[in-house]
Amino acid sequence: MLARYTAGEPGKPLIVLVHGMTDGAVSWLELMRRLRGDFFLVAVDLPGHGLSDLGVPDSGSPFSPVEIQTAAIEETLGHLQRNYGQVPAVIGHSMGGALVAEIVSRRPELASALVLEDPAWVSDQWVEHYRRRGGAWAKLAERWRAQPEDTLRRVAAKRPGWGALDLLGYVLTNAQVDPAALAPGEVTPRGSWQQVAAALAVPTLLITTDTPKAVVAPASLEEIATIGNPNLQVQVISGTSHAVRADEPVEYERIVRAFLARGLAVD
Repeated sequence: MLARYTAGEPGKPLIVLVHGMTDGAVSWLELMRRLRGDFFLVAVDLPGHGLSDLGVPDSGSPFSPVEIQTAAIEETLGHLQRNYGQVPAVIGHSMGGALVAEIVSRRPELASALVLEDPAWVSDQWVEHYRRRGGAWAKLAERWRAQPEDTLRRVAAKRPGWGALDLLGYVLTNAQVDPAALAPGEVTPRGSWQQVAAALAVPTLLITTDTPKAVVAPASLEEIATIGNPNLQVQVISGTSHAVRADEPVEYERIVRAFLARGLAVD
């Protein structure tokens, strides 16, 4: 079972939080602090991240981190639903957003609603680019582990508007990531994200930005509009990076609360 952190009171509407590549459960601490009065939140560490072991045999055989992570979060969503007696809403960022969208497109019974924060819905060309970058990411992860203070200084200088919880969560999770989880350079499930977007049968909110740092860029938004899935709506928070919620936490919270209130009957 995946390592996880909780906030809020069991019995309140359940939200599961799924992080992106190189992040971890503690990267959600600021949002958990903001939402814990009205929700019960469970943030998970994906395999190879945080306190969750990647679980790869030492055989040297090729493996897919994304397949391992997809199976783990699918199992965890089912477990949490049985354990707490309610179908959770799920919020996923980047790779985590792509993972939960793919899972729920196949198994809509696992989520009551989805929030996808700039999910890793990328083109085939970018998939190949990330695969080529895998080895460099793995080496960078080793540096993060060895020099967390340096990472904190660099991130704090680059993101002066971030709060302390987001800064510390970012640095801690980057220092914890297993380089083996990054080496294959996988950031998204195999297959067409367009098919996933078309198949989503639960209320889904995609939050992205309008800067060049967005993964879901204007061309992708045009494709989403063309797909025309009435369950999928888009909200753009202007001027942010890929880390939308850390750059604009107040607006992000407002949008997420409004969306979940409509679907989960939360005041």
